Amino acid sequence: MEIKGDRILKSPLDRVWAALNDPEVLAKCTPGCQLLEPNGDSSYRVVMELGVAGIKGRYEGEVKISDIVPNTSYRMTVTGEGLLGFIKGEGTVSLTPEDGNTRLTYSLDSQVGGKLAGVGQRVLGGIAKMMVGKFFSALEQSLQDAD
Repeated sequence: MEIKGDRILKSPLDRVWAALNDPEVLAKCTPGCQLLEPNGDSSYRVVMELGVAGIKGRYEGEVKISDIVPNTSYRMTVTGEGLLGFIKGEGTVSLTPEDGNTRLTYSLDSQVGGKLAGVGQRVLGGIAKMMVGKFFSALEQSLQDAD
């Protein structure tokens, strides 16, 4: 499943970059995130509670950040497993300044397996887009609250 898009965030690039690299902010903004703690260089242990189409579960895994170009971009790899299956994903985040704001462009590609995959790609795609939207809304709110 692939999701691409962009979003204008009403904050300067350096503040957006700092927020996207702050585990506390990321944990607060990520739907279902119960824990996001450093686990080595640019790596985090993650625990999430997710409910998809009536199938709820706890997933534990890792988020790894790589290909870091400060104030510009990075690649994120996510792996997680739970009783209901697994989630694997990879994505890129790029930032560009735009009239005092920041344009965030993202591309995510993910795979799911187990009972979770039985929900169907169309349903999972809709849920993934909704979660991405919730993340960005929470990120925007977090940036505004920091003012």
